[in-house]
Amino acid sequence: MLLLTGVCFAFLAWGFFHYISDTAFIWLLLAIYLAEMYENKRLLKRLHELKKNQPRQEPSAEVMALVQNGERVSAIKMYRNQTDAELKEAIDVIDALSISLSSDN
Repeated sequence: MLLLTGVCFAFLAWGFFHYISDTAFIWLLLAIYLAEMYENKRLLKRLHELKKNQPRQEPSAEVMALVQNGERVSAIKMYRNQTDAELKEAIDVIDALSISLSSDN
């Protein structure tokens, strides 16, 4: 939305280009670009907060089978693909799972 607004504003400014100098027009485009970058950063931060607050999913049977076979790296990769978890979280989950599975035996 902000990009569309910025583009429309830029074309409007370009229509009145003969009233402003080249430098002012460049500053105007830079201001639009910076406003869009700020908005993208804000949205990415909000998305990260929402993902962080989601409850952690339990590992699937396939991940458990990989842990039982000693394939730790493959289990971490599969868990991350299935849950979109961060690397640190996936490592913690797989390590906890391997400890619980080894204590059950």
